[in-house]
Amino acid sequence: DFTLNDNNFCQTFNPGSGIGTFVYLVIMGVFLGFLVGYVATISIRNTINDGVSELVTTLIAAYGSFCICEAAHASGVLGVVTTGLYMSSKRTTLSHDIEEFVEEFWEMIGWILNTLIFVISGKIVGYIFGDALNEVTLYDLLLTLYIYVVCHIARGVAILVAQPFINKQCCGGRYAYYDFNWRH
Repeated sequence: DFTLNDNNFCQTFNPGSGIGTFVYLVIMGVFLGFLVGYVATISIRNTINDGVSELVTTLIAAYGSFCICEAAHASGVLGVVTTGLYMSSKRTTLSHDIEEFVEEFWEMIGWILNTLIFVISGKIVGYIFGDALNEVTLYDLLLTLYIYVVCHIARGVAILVAQPFINKQCCGGRYAYYDFNWRH
């Protein structure tokens, strides 16, 4: 047991409660994400060739799974990921004519949000690490190089860990459309 003393609160934690909380966050996040994905897939299955309805259902599923998980004090991120994975595995429920439209929409939204994350992060990092004269120093350049290298190492590790699960050989090729090996 240890006491976490911050100016805002003081609470005693122990490893058992931390592990229990972690397990609850993961299991409930995945369960609620699966449930939202299942309901959204059924909703899309009952909609035929209505691009707006099918697209809005995917939007509601993504945002709704996050909100439901957060309201249940579960992991909203795991909920959204699980919803996306489930709906992606059932992508044939989308109308054939609408599937490319939905895919392009989500690709555009992903690009916009990714760009916003980097712009906001850059602004915050610049504000925190910038000096009063707003000059770029050698320390700033070395920090940037360090962050660049660490990001690529983290991405490489993530890809190596996920590699066995995203090949055609996994699950009889039902979920992958290409082969992926260490050279890629």
